[in-house]
Amino acid sequence: ELWQSSPTRAAIYSVVLASIVSGLLGIAIKEFGKLRRLKKFQQEHQLGDNYLQQTTSDSTKAKAYCENLAQLQGLKDSQEYLTWKNWLNDSHSCTEIVSLYSETVLTPLDNRAKQAISKWSSEAAVLVAISPLAMVDMLIIFWRNIKMIEAVAKIYGIELGYLSRIRLIKSVFANMIYAAASEVITDVGSDLLGAELTAKLSSKAAQGIGAGLLTARLGFKTMEQCRPVPWTLNNKPKTKQLKGILVEKVKQKLSV
Repeated sequence: ELWQSSPTRAAIYSVVLASIVSGLLGIAIKEFGKLRRLKKFQQEHQLGDNYLQQTTSDSTKAKAYCENLAQLQGLKDSQEYLTWKNWLNDSHSCTEIVSLYSETVLTPLDNRAKQAISKWSSEAAVLVAISPLAMVDMLIIFWRNIKMIEAVAKIYGIELGYLSRIRLIKSVFANMIYAAASEVITDVGSDLLGAELTAKLSSKAAQGIGAGLLTARLGFKTMEQCRPVPWTLNNKPKTKQLKGILVEKVKQKLSV
């Protein structure tokens, strides 16, 4: 009826409606593409864990797996990847090939992620230490942790959308919740207690240090979820490595 009564207005409405539908469709396609990419990283993580457990000398599949990782992360032109390829030889087993890839290609990404986590956790510690309200503390931690998760994921080649961000956050928190009790005690509990006893700061400063340590732990768990090859005992980071940095940051800010 609108086309018959007012073709011009009907055309305008049709163009607007088509633009909205196409825009929403484009957003949906991008969101599902980012979610599929995150799932691919998680699948590669599980596959990498399987290769690290193998001791056979059949290295063809392991080599193809690492090459696929480099393609997925956009690292095929990096100097680290070329160095890894030059170091390979026929005597390497599956475990050795994947471990070498982890140490050679992924270590620079790990260092960048650790620097980012140190930055975000230090800033969170200072902001909580100087914040006068508990509600403000909670909002600060939530906001900065979300930003940190996005930054760490991007370092490993994962661009997060809304759906993929929710999935990664759920995965990170589930991993933290179901972590072994001994790991929680040694990696966080002792650090919090040590920070409170050794720093001898005010209760507000101690809260800031505790918030920074928990933020760092969340960051390391994000690294664990985004890293396509699982940690080894030699390169797994610990929150206690950042305790001294957090204490000094808070001391400097509060002029203790």
